[in-house]
Amino acid sequence: IIDDLNLYHNQDLRFRVEHAQIVSPEDIPRYKNMSIIVSFQPTHATSDKGYAESRLGPTRIKTSYAWRSFLSKGVSLALGSDFPIEEVNPLLGFYAAVTRKDLKGR
Repeated sequence: IIDDLNLYHNQDLRFRVEHAQIVSPEDIPRYKNMSIIVSFQPTHATSDKGYAESRLGPTRIKTSYAWRSFLSKGVSLALGSDFPIEEVNPLLGFYAAVTRKDLKGR
């Protein structure tokens, strides 16, 4: 999708990519260079935990849910709850983003 958005990079547009939990690590600097806002739902890191590695594989899971990598590159982030799929309480998202744990401590 970044390649497609790059076609419009020099225009006065603000792009946002939703559900950016799983991206190629080499693309993270491109989000910054193109001023793309990255939107993800931190509670997905905890609710996906039981099956994410089996679907993504042991290598790809290590670079998924990489919000610290986005932050360290200066990418603008937008966090959401993904309600009604997840709980609406934004504090649950902050908790998941910081601790990578659900409310049961897993």
